[in-house]
Amino acid sequence: MRHEQQFEDMIGKVKGHITTYYELMLLKGTEKISFVLSEIGSRLLIVPIIVFSAFFLSFGAAYYISSVLENKYLGFLIIGGAYLILAFLVLSFRKTLLARPFRNRIIKEMCKEQSF
Repeated sequence: MRHEQQFEDMIGKVKGHITTYYELMLLKGTEKISFVLSEIGSRLLIVPIIVFSAFFLSFGAAYYISSVLENKYLGFLIIGGAYLILAFLVLSFRKTLLARPFRNRIIKEMCKEQSF
C-alpha cells in the first residue's frame, strides 16, 4: 500500500511539472510573439513618415534640378529615373538585401533567451 501511495504522489508531481512546463512555454511564446508584433507595429508607424519625407525631398530636388537646368520637366525625369534604377537594384538584390536580413532578425529574436 505504501508503494502505491508513493507512486500516486510521484504521478501527481510529474503532472504538476508537465503543467508548469506547458504554462512556461506558453508564456515564453507569448512574450516572443508580442515582441515581434510590437517591432512590426513600430515600424509600421515609422515607414509612412519616411515615405512622406522622401516624397517631399524628391519634389524639392526635382524642382531644384529643373531650375538649374532651366527645363521644368527634366528635373522630375531625372529624379524619376533615379528611383527607377533604385527599384531595379532593390528587385535584383532583394533576397540578400531584404529577405535574408529580415528572416534572420525574426529568427534571432524568436530564439533569444530572456534572463529574468
